[in-house]
Amino acid sequence: MSMSLYALCLHPLHTLFSRNLAALKIGKKNQPTAAVAYADDITLIITVPNDLLKVRDIINSFEKASGVVININKSKALAIAGWDDTDTRAGFKFCPQLKILGTTFISTKARSSQLSWEPITKTIRAQAKLVYARNLNLTQRIQYVNSTLLARIWYLAQIFPPLNDLTNKMSTAINWYIWQGKIFRVPTATIQKRKLQGGWGLVDIGVKCKSLLINRLWKEGCKEDSATAAWLKYWNLAGSQGNPPNRLGKLQNMKYLLIYAYNMAYISPQSHNEKANAFQKRIYDSLYKMERAGLINIEPRISRQQPQADWNRVWENLHSAPFPEQMKATWYHIIHDLVPTKSRLAAIQLSALPQCDRCNKLDTIVHRLTNCSNSARIWRWTSARLAMDQRTTGADATDRHSSHSSRMDNETRLSPVASTAAPSNTMDNRPPCGFPGQQKAPYIRRFY
Repeated sequence: MSMSLYALCLHPLHTLFSRNLAALKIGKKNQPTAAVAYADDITLIITVPNDLLKVRDIINSFEKASGVVININKSKALAIAGWDDTDTRAGFKFCPQLKILGTTFISTKARSSQLSWEPITKTIRAQAKLVYARNLNLTQRIQYVNSTLLARIWYLAQIFPPLNDLTNKMSTAINWYIWQGKIFRVPTATIQKRKLQGGWGLVDIGVKCKSLLINRLWKEGCKEDSATAAWLKYWNLAGSQGNPPNRLGKLQNMKYLLIYAYNMAYISPQSHNEKANAFQKRIYDSLYKMERAGLINIEPRISRQQPQADWNRVWENLHSAPFPEQMKATWYHIIHDLVPTKSRLAAIQLSALPQCDRCNKLDTIVHRLTNCSNSARIWRWTSARLAMDQRTTGADATDRHSSHSSRMDNETRLSPVASTAAPSNTMDNRPPCGFPGQQKAPYIRRFY
């Protein structure tokens, strides 16, 4: 039987429950909510003990009229707020916890949230271990996290806000999976930035969960006949909120409403011309900015160390270059100075000396790429190719790099990508041959 035909057969039973049970009523003018149906599951909300007998009678009459037999043994009940769980007149078995559409419910909200989130957190950590050994680059790992690994938590995030300790556990597992034991890493706050800001677009779990919860409450609140709309009206949370938010004292025991009331005060309502996806993205961006507001040293480490470089240009050139993502990921490591050179290892007491083992010079990323052993020949060849592309001589390109690098001491020297992208009188103020008045393209676009 198709799902549509099954829904038609189940509709009379759902209607009988809705019309004959006292149910839950929110506000004075709203319709009571007695039965909620999804696919082949019907959830009943009973507030009067005698309605248990009505449930049994409605099921019997439906079975006689339709010829369908309902298996009562597969039905379960949950007693909330002092309800007598020994009352078995309807034939339902009372259980200490109840799972509805993958979400676990118990007598308290905090415990329900914990029991629902703990299995998912364990599953994510186990899945991260399972795919740890796959040969993926940084781009592929972040794409897997955003699109697959965290996919199972977005549904639950629209019902229960995650607990902070469970969010931290998931974030720890994700960082462990992405960086795979590397000594030097980009901080999580940096890699969560957009690509043109020095990050790689890793989703912020806490912010994304809040944005999904707020978006669902907003959408359900716009439906006049929904229980959520009545609930928001009851607490004066319908429509736009005041800024700064007030009336939050009464919501301390309802975390989901507290999150909604506090954050929607800083987010303008969805306009008529704004699409649903655009509104949800705007909620995420607004919450992300609010989370980062007031933080110290939110700029990438390399940007703070080399403020003279045009970093907006560096990131734009890196991600706009027509080359494979694996190559871009490699250069992302180089730009952020994540290569474990002897100088960096010596700074954290993991190497006795900062000198190179081959030539006994200071081992930096610039040294490895341009001066040491075979890299010097590779760099000269690359410089010649760059010079050919830029309509100059090989000596001119090499001299420009040498003179530019010589002005920086070993402690403040930029990486090759950053140094060639930084403004200088010798590189950027002279138009290339054949294009009068046009500035020269930065080296990173030609380096690959």
